[in-house]
Amino acid sequence: MTMPLPAALHHTCFLVRDLEGATQKMADALGIGPWTLFTIVPTHSKVHGFESPFTFRVALCTVGGGTFELVSPHSGRSV
Repeated sequence: MTMPLPAALHHTCFLVRDLEGATQKMADALGIGPWTLFTIVPTHSKVHGFESPFTFRVALCTVGGGTFELVSPHSGRSV
């Protein structure tokens, strides 16, 4: 029986504590970059059913045919 070829990963996301540090380490150790960084500020957010404003940071980078995404909490309480 012929096995199908594995599909390429289109989008891979990692949760990190230190966004800038993680992007720098991945650039230095693996040559991954350049990274584009964003701060996301949801207009309405609830955590466990209660209003809870928070922000988070996102870094995106194209690797081959896919995208690496790093996400880090920034402010407030989130899940």
